[in-house]
Amino acid sequence: MSCLGYSVNAATSSDLQTQINAKTKELQDVQKEISDAQSQMAVISKRSQSLDKELQSTQNTLNQLNLGIKSSTLTIQKLGLEIQNLNSQIGGIGTDIETKKETIGLILAEIQKNDNEGSLQTFLKSSSLADSLLEMQSLTNFQENLSVEISSLNKLTTDLETNVKQTADKKRAIQAENVNLVNKKAIIEDQKTYQKDLLAQSKNQEKVYQANLNKLFDKQAEISAEIDKVEQELKAKLDPSLLPPSGSGILGRPCLGPIVQQYGRTAFALRAYKNHFHNGLDFDLNIGDPLFAAEDGKVVATGDLDRYCPRQSYGRFVVITHNNNLTTLYGHMSRIIVKSGDIVKRGQLIGYAGNTGYSTGPHLHFTVYASKSFYMGSSRSCGVMPYGANLNPNDYL
Repeated sequence: MSCLGYSVNAATSSDLQTQINAKTKELQDVQKEISDAQSQMAVISKRSQSLDKELQSTQNTLNQLNLGIKSSTLTIQKLGLEIQNLNSQIGGIGTDIETKKETIGLILAEIQKNDNEGSLQTFLKSSSLADSLLEMQSLTNFQENLSVEISSLNKLTTDLETNVKQTADKKRAIQAENVNLVNKKAIIEDQKTYQKDLLAQSKNQEKVYQANLNKLFDKQAEISAEIDKVEQELKAKLDPSLLPPSGSGILGRPCLGPIVQQYGRTAFALRAYKNHFHNGLDFDLNIGDPLFAAEDGKVVATGDLDRYCPRQSYGRFVVITHNNNLTTLYGHMSRIIVKSGDIVKRGQLIGYAGNTGYSTGPHLHFTVYASKSFYMGSSRSCGVMPYGANLNPNDYL
C-alpha cells in the first residue's frame, strides 16, 4: 500500500496509528483529571490556614503528582509508538528511493543509447518519416520521464530527512520525559514524608498547630527584614552602568506559569512582609512543574534553607550567574537537578516547582540581582543566605 506517497506495511501502519490514537485519548483523560485536581486545589487554597487545610492540600498535591507520573508514562509509550511508525515509514521510503534510482538508471541508459546513435542516424535508420519522428518523440518522452522521476526522488529524499529528524526529536523527548518521571517520583517521596509529619501533628490540637504557625510567621518576618536591610544597602552602592540596558528578552521566562505577585510594594507584601517589599516575581505553578534557566550561565549556589529555618525563607533554591552581569535566583523548589559549578543553557531544566520555605502555595519566586553585588553570606537566624542588590525582573523578561 502507498502511505503519504511511499510504501509501508498496511497492517503495521494501521495498527500503530490505532495504538497512537488510543494513547492520545488516555493522555487527554489524564490531563482532564489533572485539571480537575488543580481546580480542587484552588478551592482548598481559599480556606483559612489550618492543619486540616494543609492535610487536604498535601493529599491533593500527591494526587496531582501521581497523575503526572501517569501522564509521563503514557507520553513515553506514545512517543515510542510514533517512533515505530516513523521507522516503518522510513523503511518504505528507502525501498521507494531504491526503485526510483533503478528506474532513473534505465531511463538514462536508454537516453545514452539514443545519444550515441545520434539524431541523423535515427532518421536514416527509420523506414519512414513517421517512424523517425516517432523515435525522436520517444526520446523526448524519456527525457520528460527522467525529469519527473528525479523530482519524485528529490521529494522522497526530503521526506526521508524529515522523518529521520522527527525520529531523533522524539527520542530526545523520551529522554527528557524519563528525567521528569524519575524526579516526579522523588518529589512524591518528599511529599509523603511531609504528609507523615502533618499527620503526626494532627494528633495534637488545632490550637497547637496555630501557635506553631504564628511562631513561624514571626520568624519569617525577622528573616525578611534582615534580607531587606542587607539588600537595600547593596542597592545604594550599585553602579547602574554595570547593568545591561533594560529590554524584553534579555532573560527568558523561568517557567510556564502566570505571574501572580509583582516586584516591589505589592498588596500582599504590605500585609505579609515586615519590610512591605517583594524582591522578585512570583509565578503560579503546581508542585512538580518544570523550572528553566533564564539565560546561559553558571550555577553558583544551591541549597535548602528549610534545614536551618523551616518554612521561613526561600526553601530549596538555585542561583545562576549570567554573562550579562545579571544573576537569577529560583526559590521554593521541590527538587533541584543541577549543582554548584554546572554550566547551563537558556531554557535548560534546572529543577521543579514546589512549596518549600515561606510559601502560601506552590509557586516559583524569581529574583534578579546585579551580579557584582551578589554573595552568599551568613544570617543571624537562617544559615548561609543569598544576598544581592535586587532588580525588577520585568525590566529584563
